[in-house]
Amino acid sequence: MEHGYMNFKQFRLFEMRLSKHEEEVPQLMSRTRSMADFVMRIAKTVISFLLQALEAAYEATRFLPCLMVLCFSARSLMGPPEFEVDCTCSPEQIRESLKEIQFTAMRDSEDDGCSICLSEFLDGESLYVIPKCNHLFHKACLNQWLLRNKTTCPICRSSLKIMPQFEEDFHLPPEILVQDFNAR
Repeated sequence: MEHGYMNFKQFRLFEMRLSKHEEEVPQLMSRTRSMADFVMRIAKTVISFLLQALEAAYEATRFLPCLMVLCFSARSLMGPPEFEVDCTCSPEQIRESLKEIQFTAMRDSEDDGCSICLSEFLDGESLYVIPKCNHLFHKACLNQWLLRNKTTCPICRSSLKIMPQFEEDFHLPPEILVQDFNAR
């Protein structure tokens, strides 16, 4: 092969190789078509699935307003949760129902700080105890809480509705308890 030319022998060899590849072309085309068909089937399946999911989401959201109305109407039938109690009591009336104690520190006590101001109680400090849940607070902190028209415990949200002030009251007959309570 001088000066870029092929001799006859080289040309025949090239022609044989080319004819061998020409025989493989239909096989390659067939494989390519089957691969393209496979990819198209997968694409159709994925698109079909996405369209069905979109349609299901659309159908579900069509009924969402109806479900919301049902949920809210059911909630209104149950009444307000305990932390939304509508208390017409004044802060002074609630304050009168709270028990006042002097704090004494205990070694293993976890309840040794005010959850409103986050500072620790000091020995001999005057605190309020919420009768229903026995949570402790600084008097000034709970007074500020009540002045903001909060009518629930700052920790557990139990109602601060007026309760008898002394534990002895619970041992009295009901009619005396009611009379004593109304006299306040």
